[in-house]
Amino acid sequence: MAIATDGTLCRSALYELFSLAFQYPKEGSAATLASMGRKAAMAAFDLGWQQIGEGLDELSRKLDALGNDGLVEEYVRVFGHTNPKDCPPYEGEYGQSHVFQKSQVLAELSTLYQAFGVQLSPGFKDRPDHVSVELEFMRLLTLKETYAGVKGHGEEKVRLCRSAQESFLSRHLSTWVKVFVGRLAGKAPEGSLYGHLARLLEGFMEREFAAFQLQAAPVSSTSPEAPEAKEEDFQCGA
Repeated sequence: MAIATDGTLCRSALYELFSLAFQYPKEGSAATLASMGRKAAMAAFDLGWQQIGEGLDELSRKLDALGNDGLVEEYVRVFGHTNPKDCPPYEGEYGQSHVFQKSQVLAELSTLYQAFGVQLSPGFKDRPDHVSVELEFMRLLTLKETYAGVKGHGEEKVRLCRSAQESFLSRHLSTWVKVFVGRLAGKAPEGSLYGHLARLLEGFMEREFAAFQLQAAPVSSTSPEAPEAKEEDFQCGA
């Protein structure tokens, strides 16, 4: 019997948008993101998230006005061409006081992605702890949940997919994304696209954490090493 997963598919649309939005813009990115923003707005409205839906519509209008050249200029203004020290889009730069700890985060993520059959695109020349990669991985997990429900794989498979999402949010995104969007919003000029995007991602992630009864944990550069992840925390057989 199929299990209703409309809400999960809506969440997937938002993860897809945010994942692409934090990548370096390519030719046509502004138009693509504007279109995806409208789709994501409809998904947010379907979820009852009126404020986020309206914000996503506004994001699309900003992208239409900027065009691709303007989008690239805004990206470079905020993120530059290298790792920005004031708002780095990498998990390993938050709460990891030693190079060894950063390496552990990267190794854990790489192993986890491989376990789900995920490989970074050859055209994506960045680290596995980039915010875009982590958001895209959550999109994959939500799609797996949708697939398990639609194909009638049973409540247990759906539960496993939900558990994998909860584990990834708990161990990764909840530990740093709140700090990241706060710093990004502080750096981006008032009314700019990336300042607006930061607040939208913050609102979306707050709802995600609340749905799984998680609390975003702002971390300092001296926070202790995270406990070792267990493979069973991320099993999803869809």
